[in-house]
Amino acid sequence: MKALTKKEMALLDKAMIKLGIDVPRMMELAGLFTAVTATTMIKNDKKKKILILSGTGNNGGDGLVAARHLLNWKYKVDVVFATSTNKLKPMPLHQWKILKRIGVKETKNVNFKKYSLIIDGLLGYNINGNPRGKFAKLITSANNSKLPILSIDLPSGLDATTGKAYNPCIKAITTLALTAAKKGLINSSKTGKLLVSYMTVPEVVNKKFKLKNMFSEKSLIFRYR
Repeated sequence: MKALTKKEMALLDKAMIKLGIDVPRMMELAGLFTAVTATTMIKNDKKKKILILSGTGNNGGDGLVAARHLLNWKYKVDVVFATSTNKLKPMPLHQWKILKRIGVKETKNVNFKKYSLIIDGLLGYNINGNPRGKFAKLITSANNSKLPILSIDLPSGLDATTGKAYNPCIKAITTLALTAAKKGLINSSKTGKLLVSYMTVPEVVNKKFKLKNMFSEKSLIFRYR
């Protein structure tokens, strides 16, 4: 399957939205497949606790959707934010409001020793420069914890096109790319195992971007490398 640059990925997202497959629909799928991947990584052990790191954008929203699914399936989940929740963009804010209504509270003082897996939803493919502030602190703490990290779409701090690792950059054990692998993921030591998840891309969009449809009803997540 062809890997895309961040510019190509942005154009593909716009093509999807133009067809009516908007961000909320894509976010629900991204979060669902993130949750499924997380459960396999902890071998479906519901005694193990999962920490979700959420940024202000759509990657953070994906992580919050994953939290909802995991909680529905009786897994133990905590959520920590890289900013005040007042700074969340509309879609992740909507997802956070759902979680609050079902009783989830924001975790502020993180003891990484309590967790068995970290889900990285801090930064997306539009990053251009070193992570700063609490984003940088959470990335550094996550890496120093030595816990396995599942990154949504790409490790936070990695350039999606060039593969340059900004400072700091998440070192994932598994990355779940959405729709297609990003070029920067292919040879990066930060990627870990690279999976790609189904994101309901119509064939007309696949053809436009010269993507081969690798998905079927029996294969909604496949291993790229």
